[in-house]
Order: sequence, then C-alpha cells, then structure tokens
Amino acid sequence: MDIPEVNLTVAEQKKLLREKMIKKGQNLSPEYISASDLAISQKVFELPEFGSARSIFVYVSRGFEPDTSRIIDRALELGKSVYVPRIILKGIMAAARISSVVELVPGQYGIPAAPADAPTVPACSIDLSLIPCVCASSDGFRLGYGGGYYDRFFAFRNAERYNIDHTRAAYSAYVLCRHEMLTDSVPHDIFDVRFDGVIS
Repeated sequence: MDIPEVNLTVAEQKKLLREKMIKKGQNLSPEYISASDLAISQKVFELPEFGSARSIFVYVSRGFEPDTSRIIDRALELGKSVYVPRIILKGIMAAARISSVVELVPGQYGIPAAPADAPTVPACSIDLSLIPCVCASSDGFRLGYGGGYYDRFFAFRNAERYNIDHTRAAYSAYVLCRHEMLTDSVPHDIFDVRFDGVIS
C-alpha cells in the first residue's frame, strides 16, 4: 500500500485507500471484469462450504464488485436458502430471504434488495456468507464504502471483544475481491471484522 501512514488516523488511511481503489476499480476493462466474474464464481462453487451450506447470504453486486448473479442462481437451483442484504436503518442491515431474483426491488444506494416483507435471520444462523468490498487483503480484512453495515452485521465474529460464545455449527464468511483490487494490507481497528479469507 503506497499511502503514507505517518500521523494519519485509521479513518484517514481508509479514506485515502478507498479513493485510490475506487478509481482503480472504475478503470478495469470489461474483458477483465467478465473473466474475473467467471473465475470468482467458479471458485465459490468449488468451496466445500458452498456444497454443504443449507443457507447462503450474498450481496447483490453493483459497479466493479464481483458479479453474484451466477452464485445466487446456482444456490437457488440447488435448493439452498438464499439471503441478501436489506437496509433497515442507517448503518444497520438485515439478511432477507429471496426465492427468486425477480423478487428483488429497488433499494437504498441503488442496490436491489429483498422486499420489505421478506423473512430475515441473524448473521450467525447462516452457513456461508459472501461479502463485497472496495478492496481486501489476503488476511481477511476488507475495506468497504464506509457505512459500517457489514462490520455491524458480522460483529458477532469479534467474539472475544464481545465475550460471546458462538459455538453454533460451523459457518463461514469470505470476501469476494478481484485480483486487481487486492492490496497488501487494509487499515483496521477493533471494530473491523476479519473474515475467513478472500476469494479472488
């Protein structure tokens, strides 16, 4: 990461990195994006956790984010319970179930979302979660758009900080990130959730 860190707060470091990586993402070629989408989807399908998951939480992609339409379609075809984000309040979202992509309705920030009456579940009850990012590092930290939605939603993963015993059956959460959007490190603090890995 070629951004100076001296005398910068974590928030300032994040802001600089976010601006840099958004510009980079917006300049990715259509050919690269298409090939990357296909490769990332295939890697998801090859995950043992994808095969065994009964429930999946997955973002609805936008902009230069890895496309998730193939993943949603495949999961539904396999009879898995599929949940997508739905914003409840500023900074707060829920996992809302859909049975078809045609159910998606216009949501905040221009992101398609589940309808208001769709049933919701807590994050800790979902077998496999697939997380978006602006960029990510290989150690499982991600940089989002700054709203804090995913860090709050998955705060239970910071079990030690919250003294929570989350010994439910195994669950997994991976960040989807194009190879060109990987970075050596992502600035983070105690509120940032570390995920199980990055699929690139």
